[in-house]
Amino acid sequence: MSDNVEPATLLVRSFPNVLSLRGEPNEPQMPREKSFAHIRNVLLRNGLQDFQTVGSDIAATIEALWLVAGEHGARRIDTYFMDRANDTYYTAIKGTPAYDTGMQAMALGEAKRWATEHSNSPSAGTEFATNLTVPQRIEMTKLIGNAFDVARRFEHHGRAQGDSFGGPAISPSELRSSVAGLMRPVSGLNSSGTASHRTPAGADQVQTRHRSKGSGHSNGR
Repeated sequence: MSDNVEPATLLVRSFPNVLSLRGEPNEPQMPREKSFAHIRNVLLRNGLQDFQTVGSDIAATIEALWLVAGEHGARRIDTYFMDRANDTYYTAIKGTPAYDTGMQAMALGEAKRWATEHSNSPSAGTEFATNLTVPQRIEMTKLIGNAFDVARRFEHHGRAQGDSFGGPAISPSELRSSVAGLMRPVSGLNSSGTASHRTPAGADQVQTRHRSKGSGHSNGR
Protein backbone atom coordinates (compact mmCIF):
# COMPACT_ATOMS: atom_id res chain seq x y z
CA MET A 1 0.00 0.00 0.00
CA SER A 2 1.26 3.46 -0.84
CA ASP A 3 2.28 5.77 2.01
CA ASN A 4 0.62 8.62 0.08
CA VAL A 5 -2.89 7.37 0.94
CA GLU A 6 -4.69 9.43 3.58
CA PRO A 7 -4.99 7.54 6.93
CA ALA A 8 -8.82 7.63 6.89
CA THR A 9 -8.89 6.31 3.31
CA LEU A 10 -6.38 3.62 4.22
CA LEU A 11 -8.51 2.60 7.19
CA VAL A 12 -11.61 2.22 5.02
CA ARG A 13 -9.70 0.29 2.36
CA SER A 14 -8.25 -2.00 5.02
CA PHE A 15 -11.63 -2.88 6.52
CA PRO A 16 -12.31 -5.90 4.24
CA ASN A 17 -8.90 -7.29 5.19
CA VAL A 18 -9.71 -6.86 8.87
CA LEU A 19 -13.07 -8.58 8.37
CA SER A 20 -11.28 -11.47 6.66
CA LEU A 21 -9.35 -12.12 9.87
CA ARG A 22 -12.45 -13.91 11.12
CA GLY A 23 -11.51 -16.70 8.77
CA GLU A 24 -8.20 -17.10 10.61
CA PRO A 25 -7.79 -19.47 13.57
CA ASN A 26 -9.13 -18.25 16.89
CA GLU A 27 -6.53 -17.84 19.65
CA PRO A 28 -7.89 -19.25 22.95
CA GLN A 29 -5.08 -17.53 24.88
CA MET A 30 -6.84 -14.21 24.17
CA PRO A 31 -3.73 -12.31 23.01
CA ARG A 32 -5.55 -9.10 22.04
CA GLU A 33 -7.52 -8.99 25.28
CA LYS A 34 -4.38 -9.63 27.32
CA SER A 35 -2.46 -6.97 25.39
CA PHE A 36 -5.20 -4.39 25.99
CA ALA A 37 -5.30 -5.21 29.71
CA HIS A 38 -1.52 -5.04 30.04
CA ILE A 39 -1.27 -1.61 28.40
CA ARG A 40 -4.22 -0.35 30.46
CA ASN A 41 -2.51 -1.46 33.66
CA VAL A 42 0.77 0.23 32.66
CA LEU A 43 -1.10 3.52 32.19
CA LEU A 44 -3.02 3.14 35.44
CA ARG A 45 0.16 2.42 37.41
CA ASN A 46 1.70 5.60 36.04
CA GLY A 47 -1.39 7.76 36.55
CA LEU A 48 -1.75 8.30 32.80
CA GLN A 49 -5.24 6.91 32.23
CA ASP A 50 -6.52 10.40 31.40
CA PHE A 51 -3.77 11.25 28.92
CA GLN A 52 -3.41 10.43 25.26
CA THR A 53 -0.26 8.37 25.05
CA VAL A 54 1.43 5.85 22.81
CA GLY A 55 -0.17 3.20 25.01
CA SER A 56 -3.69 4.61 24.84
CA ASP A 57 -3.51 4.91 21.06
CA ILE A 58 -2.27 1.33 20.69
CA ALA A 59 -4.84 0.04 23.18
CA ALA A 60 -7.63 1.80 21.26
CA THR A 61 -6.42 0.21 18.02
CA ILE A 62 -6.27 -3.24 19.62
CA GLU A 63 -9.78 -2.71 20.99
CA ALA A 64 -11.14 -1.63 17.60
CA LEU A 65 -9.58 -4.68 15.97
CA TRP A 66 -10.94 -6.89 18.73
CA LEU A 67 -14.46 -5.55 18.17
CA VAL A 68 -14.33 -6.62 14.53
CA ALA A 69 -12.28 -9.82 14.61
CA GLY A 70 -12.21 -10.96 18.23
CA GLU A 71 -9.10 -13.07 18.76
CA HIS A 72 -9.05 -14.46 15.23
CA GLY A 73 -5.72 -14.08 13.48
CA ALA A 74 -4.02 -12.57 16.54
CA ARG A 75 -1.42 -15.35 16.75
CA ARG A 76 0.54 -14.69 19.96
CA ILE A 77 0.91 -10.95 19.45
CA ASP A 78 0.52 -10.53 23.22
CA THR A 79 4.14 -11.65 23.64
CA TYR A 80 5.12 -8.49 21.78
CA PHE A 81 2.71 -6.00 23.34
CA MET A 82 3.30 -7.41 26.84
CA ASP A 83 7.08 -7.26 26.55
CA ARG A 84 8.20 -5.17 29.54
CA ALA A 85 10.75 -3.44 27.33
CA ASN A 86 7.85 -1.67 25.61
CA ASP A 87 6.26 -0.29 28.79
CA THR A 88 8.34 2.90 28.64
CA TYR A 89 7.01 3.63 25.18
CA TYR A 90 3.41 3.25 26.37
CA THR A 91 3.78 6.09 28.87
CA ALA A 92 4.95 8.68 26.32
CA ILE A 93 2.38 11.50 26.14
CA LYS A 94 1.14 12.90 22.85
CA GLY A 95 2.83 16.16 21.90
CA THR A 96 6.21 15.17 23.31
CA PRO A 97 9.28 13.95 21.37
CA ALA A 98 9.03 10.67 23.29
CA TYR A 99 5.57 10.08 21.77
CA ASP A 100 6.89 10.18 18.21
CA THR A 101 9.86 8.01 19.18
CA GLY A 102 7.60 5.51 20.91
CA MET A 103 5.12 5.29 18.04
CA GLN A 104 7.96 4.69 15.59
CA ALA A 105 9.59 2.04 17.77
CA MET A 106 6.34 0.16 18.45
CA ALA A 107 5.23 0.21 14.80
CA LEU A 108 8.64 -0.98 13.64
CA GLY A 109 8.71 -3.76 16.22
CA GLU A 110 5.21 -4.94 15.31
CA ALA A 111 6.04 -4.89 11.60
CA LYS A 112 9.08 -7.09 12.26
CA ARG A 113 6.98 -9.43 14.38
CA TRP A 114 4.40 -9.92 11.62
CA ALA A 115 7.14 -10.36 9.01
CA THR A 116 8.46 -13.26 11.10
CA GLU A 117 4.96 -14.72 11.48
CA HIS A 118 4.39 -14.46 7.74
CA SER A 119 7.71 -16.13 6.99
CA ASN A 120 7.00 -19.02 9.38
CA SER A 121 3.31 -19.57 8.63
CA PRO A 122 1.86 -17.32 5.91
CA SER A 123 -1.84 -16.54 5.71
CA ALA A 124 -4.10 -13.84 4.31
CA GLY A 125 -3.94 -12.13 7.69
CA THR A 126 -0.17 -12.08 7.91
CA GLU A 127 0.06 -10.92 4.31
CA PHE A 128 -2.18 -7.95 5.11
CA ALA A 129 -0.13 -7.19 8.22
CA THR A 130 3.15 -7.28 6.32
CA ASN A 131 1.78 -5.09 3.52
CA LEU A 132 1.26 -2.22 5.97
CA THR A 133 4.30 0.04 6.07
CA VAL A 134 5.61 1.46 9.33
CA PRO A 135 4.34 5.00 8.52
CA GLN A 136 0.91 3.56 7.71
CA ARG A 137 0.81 1.68 11.01
CA ILE A 138 1.66 4.86 12.86
CA GLU A 139 -0.94 7.01 11.09
CA MET A 140 -3.73 4.43 11.47
CA THR A 141 -2.94 4.02 15.15
CA LYS A 142 -3.01 7.79 15.65
CA LEU A 143 -6.30 8.10 13.77
CA ILE A 144 -8.05 5.48 15.90
CA GLY A 145 -6.44 6.82 19.07
CA ASN A 146 -7.60 10.34 18.28
CA ALA A 147 -11.19 9.17 17.72
CA PHE A 148 -11.32 7.48 21.11
CA ASP A 149 -9.67 10.48 22.77
CA VAL A 150 -12.19 12.95 21.30
CA ALA A 151 -15.04 10.82 22.68
CA ARG A 152 -13.39 10.64 26.10
CA ARG A 153 -12.71 14.37 26.36
CA PHE A 154 -16.18 15.27 25.09
CA GLU A 155 -17.69 13.04 27.74
CA HIS A 156 -15.54 14.60 30.46
CA HIS A 157 -16.44 18.11 29.40
CA GLY A 158 -20.14 17.32 29.32
CA ARG A 159 -20.11 15.69 32.73
CA ALA A 160 -18.18 18.61 34.22
CA GLN A 161 -20.82 20.99 32.83
CA GLY A 162 -23.74 18.79 33.87
CA ASP A 163 -24.64 18.42 30.20
CA SER A 164 -26.13 15.02 29.49
CA PHE A 165 -25.57 15.50 25.75
CA GLY A 166 -21.90 16.21 26.31
CA GLY A 167 -21.64 13.25 28.62
CA PRO A 168 -22.98 9.83 27.80
CA ALA A 169 -24.15 10.75 24.29
CA ILE A 170 -20.84 9.63 22.75
CA SER A 171 -18.94 8.18 25.68
CA PRO A 172 -16.06 5.81 24.88
CA SER A 173 -18.06 2.84 26.15
CA GLU A 174 -20.98 3.76 23.89
CA LEU A 175 -18.58 4.38 21.02
CA ARG A 176 -17.52 0.75 21.41
CA SER A 177 -21.14 -0.35 21.60
CA SER A 178 -21.99 1.59 18.44
CA VAL A 179 -19.15 -0.04 16.56
CA ALA A 180 -20.23 -3.44 17.85
CA GLY A 181 -23.80 -2.69 16.76
CA LEU A 182 -22.66 -1.88 13.24
CA MET A 183 -20.83 -5.19 13.20
CA ARG A 184 -23.76 -7.15 14.62
CA PRO A 185 -24.65 -9.04 11.40
CA VAL A 186 -21.01 -10.10 11.04
CA SER A 187 -19.88 -9.69 14.62
CA GLY A 188 -16.49 -10.51 16.13
CA LEU A 189 -16.51 -14.14 17.20
CA ASN A 190 -15.73 -15.76 20.50
CA SER A 191 -13.94 -19.09 20.85
CA SER A 192 -17.12 -21.06 20.12
CA GLY A 193 -17.73 -19.16 16.88
CA THR A 194 -20.79 -17.29 18.15
CA ALA A 195 -21.34 -13.54 18.16
CA SER A 196 -19.65 -11.66 20.97
CA HIS A 197 -20.17 -7.96 21.82
CA ARG A 198 -18.41 -7.63 25.17
CA THR A 199 -15.43 -5.31 25.51
CA PRO A 200 -11.86 -6.38 26.28
CA ALA A 201 -11.22 -7.11 29.94
CA GLY A 202 -10.69 -3.94 31.95
CA ALA A 203 -12.19 -1.50 29.46
CA ASP A 204 -15.13 -0.59 31.68
CA GLN A 205 -12.85 -0.12 34.69
CA VAL A 206 -10.86 2.41 32.68
CA GLN A 207 -14.03 4.31 31.85
CA THR A 208 -15.07 4.30 35.51
CA ARG A 209 -11.76 5.93 36.39
CA HIS A 210 -12.27 8.47 33.62
CA ARG A 211 -15.70 9.48 34.82
CA SER A 212 -14.43 10.11 38.35
CA LYS A 213 -11.74 12.47 37.12
CA GLY A 214 -13.81 15.27 35.60
CA SER A 215 -12.60 17.01 32.44
CA GLY A 216 -9.66 15.74 30.42
CA HIS A 217 -6.34 17.34 29.52
CA SER A 218 -5.56 19.17 26.32
CA ASN A 219 -2.83 16.65 25.49
CA GLY A 220 -4.42 13.85 27.45
CA ARG A 221 -6.86 11.08 27.11
